[in-house]
Amino acid sequence: RTIASPDGTRLIREYENHFQLVETGRMSVLGDYTGTAPRFSVTGRFVTFQLGEWIDDNGGNAPSNILDAIDGRPTGNAVNVPAAWAHDDS
Repeated sequence: RTIASPDGTRLIREYENHFQLVETGRMSVLGDYTGTAPRFSVTGRFVTFQLGEWIDDNGGNAPSNILDAIDGRPTGNAVNVPAAWAHDDS
């Protein structure tokens, strides 16, 4: 599956257990990442994704990570914390 960023400058190519972040101008791959369920933030500046499977029966989820979509570098991660964007933070 392919997911476009809101401004169209980046694509996510999603596969079974990994995905690629692609810069659309030159169609260059910025990174290939192990993980599932990648999603762009509201503005497309960041990408969140899951690093593993669901880990408990109480609604806790797998560790997740956040990438900067400009250069593909990791910016942070969280464990059992849902990711959400507030107004003007993405």
